[in-house]
Amino acid sequence: MILKLKKDLSSIKNNLGGWTTNKKIVVIESDDWGSIRMPNIDSFKALISQGIPADQCPFLKYDGFENEEDFECLSQTMSNIEDKHGKKPKITANYIMSNPDFDLIRQHDFSSYHYISLAQRVLSEVGMQNYRDVVINAQKEKYFHPQLHGREHVNVPLWLQFLKANSKETHLAFDQKVYGISTTITKEKRRSFLPTLDYDTQKEFNEFTQVSLIEGQKLFKDFFGYHSRSFIAPNYTWDDSVEQVLKQIGIEFIQSSRNQFVSKGGQLNGIKFKKHKTGEVNHQKQLYLVRNVIFEPSTVSNKEMCLQDCFNQISMAFLTRKPAIISMHRLNFMGSLVEQNRTDNLKLFEKLITKLLMKWPDIEFMTTDELGDLI
Repeated sequence: MILKLKKDLSSIKNNLGGWTTNKKIVVIESDDWGSIRMPNIDSFKALISQGIPADQCPFLKYDGFENEEDFECLSQTMSNIEDKHGKKPKITANYIMSNPDFDLIRQHDFSSYHYISLAQRVLSEVGMQNYRDVVINAQKEKYFHPQLHGREHVNVPLWLQFLKANSKETHLAFDQKVYGISTTITKEKRRSFLPTLDYDTQKEFNEFTQVSLIEGQKLFKDFFGYHSRSFIAPNYTWDDSVEQVLKQIGIEFIQSSRNQFVSKGGQLNGIKFKKHKTGEVNHQKQLYLVRNVIFEPSTVSNKEMCLQDCFNQISMAFLTRKPAIISMHRLNFMGSLVEQNRTDNLKLFEKLITKLLMKWPDIEFMTTDELGDLI
């Protein structure tokens, strides 16, 4: 009881300030769609056999690329949970639009970066031919709304630096076509490879960061047929210069955690934090939409407690007249590596939404950009 009270008070404190509404709005933001964090179960086993404890990181253990079966299971779950107006929950699916071309990077002795776009992968890989149709169908069913997460989910300059230096662990992962060995399990002394936009120098920004953002939006438009209006920075790491580029490519809404991470530049200089509130506007006239609820059952051992914590956080959001903006990464819906992961979490997701609709029948499910337009 005391623990719950502390959590509720913390949630209320974090919700103070910013835009308010009497509507019961729920937004689900789900990152990492389109990325290849763990290629297959063989790569997973190979990393473990080589002393990399991939089984201790949920993102390496569960986060395989989304396949047709994942969408079928998600669609079935969504058909079971509609509000009183027949509307389903909506997943704002934040997409990474390319993945490293490991073969070409190796051929160029790790001196230059090369990628395979999502569109190229769909055309070239066996079993991917129906992917576009599956995604379009999910959009037509109005539960799946792609937005931009970036061109890639790897900090290319930093990653190439470790590859060129023959870092043992980075090369072992590279051999299995894995770039994202988490800092929670790495034996290397380094910062994370995952914050794509965490640049060290103006040269890096000019030659990589802004190019990655501009190309990411172009790849998104070419694949989905429309420009993304919102953006979430990989690992919540970006700065004012990034926001200027985002403005140039048509980003109106910036998805964010409560804390924005801003690099101080350089490997050893660390990170500073900026706090944001939903409804806050920056110098580029872009709107911040801040996640205030966490539902990440794949990352915890006690899934029922995860559900209860999520429900309580939504309750506190509504109590403070805030929209509930839920963080729920792709790995929670995936079953290609561990099918039970998908099965258990979809049941839990259905249980959560059913419980919400029983408590608040007037809930409105929105996408990120729909909420942005309302504000």
